[in-house]
Amino acid sequence: AARAPALPSAAIDPLAAALRRCTAAHPTQRAALAAVLGDTADPRAADALAPLLDDPTPAVRSAAVRALGALPDGALAPLLHALGDA
Repeated sequence: AARAPALPSAAIDPLAAALRRCTAAHPTQRAALAAVLGDTADPRAADALAPLLDDPTPAVRSAAVRALGALPDGALAPLLHALGDA
């Protein structure tokens, strides 16, 4: 199956801002925003997605992992480096 074209890079900042505004009462919205950020295929999305790895809702953490996995090679290097330092 063909992958949908990536969203424009200009979408990163508004999506990240929406994710920051999303409260704990809205896990479905956080998971959906994570998926859309992964669809951007922009390495900058990793910065917005990384905090979701500690989300209290398993579905949100799962969406963040899938989204991070959709980003291009090299996008996770800073995150992996930070994990190595932890």
